[in-house]
Parts: sequence; structure tokens; C-alpha cells
Amino acid sequence: MPLGYSLEIVSPTEAMFDKFSKPTTVLEPCKGRACPHAGKFREARKKIRQIPNDNLNVRNSGVSRVKGGHTVNLQDVNLLKIETHACIELIVPIANRMIQQTMRLTGGLSQKHWLACERRGAIDPGDNPFIPVTGHSVVRMQTPVRCEGDLYNGKRCKNLR
Repeated sequence: MPLGYSLEIVSPTEAMFDKFSKPTTVLEPCKGRACPHAGKFREARKKIRQIPNDNLNVRNSGVSRVKGGHTVNLQDVNLLKIETHACIELIVPIANRMIQQTMRLTGGLSQKHWLACERRGAIDPGDNPFIPVTGHSVVRMQTPVRCEGDLYNGKRCKNLR
């Protein structure tokens, strides 16, 4: 059974958001005379910041350098990249120790993840070792990444006008 799950959003980063986001007006519900043309929505007074993701095929595809040394364009920023980590218990006798030692000797995995799995084994000791498993996922975003309520990823939005 997998233990010690962690999830990390690799992209878009806060620096990418700061570089590519634009102020945008959104719609808010309204009633009566406050609604233009007897509709049910009007433009909100407060703007939000979002990374545009419509019509990417005709938008500028020039690259920009962002904090952290990444060189990306708007199309790259619209890819959601997630990395997941888990500690998997090796339950096959004899092979479990061989797999653990081989992976440890080859150094194919991050030291940070090894230590997390070994700590998990110390907390929940058993006869079987744990090894780290990392998964990567990349999907094109279907909606814009927004900074609403002056926060993005738990931090203050920059350049919110």
C-alpha cells in the first residue's frame, strides 16, 4: 500500500504567473436596473489577474526568461505540470531487499525522497522496505490560472491593478 504521498505543482510557477498574467474583467451576477440590457450579468468593478489561455495558436509565442532561469512562452505556461511522490512497500521476499539495494546503489532517485521513505519505515516499522516512486503528469489547462481575492497559490498577487 502506498504511503507518504506528496504532490508538487512544477508549472506554472509564481514567477511565470507574474510574467504572463494580465488584468481581466470578469462577469458578476446582477438584478434589476443594475444589469445592462435587462440581462443577468454585468462587468465586475474589480479586476482579476489571469494567464490567458484562449486562442493560443494566434497569440505571441515569443519566449521570456522568468525568475529561476526558465525560458518559456505563453503556450508553455498553459501546461499544468505536476509531480507526485509516494513510498511503496516492497512485499516480495528476497526481491524486496535486492530492489532496494540496487536502487540505492545506482543513485537513480533523489536523496530527499529516499530519506522520506526511510523515515516512513522508521515510523511504521515492518519487515518490508519502502522505496520512493515519482510520477510526472502534464496536461494543457482548460481554463485560465487566476489570481482572485489578491492571492495566488496562498501568496499575494503582484501587479494587481
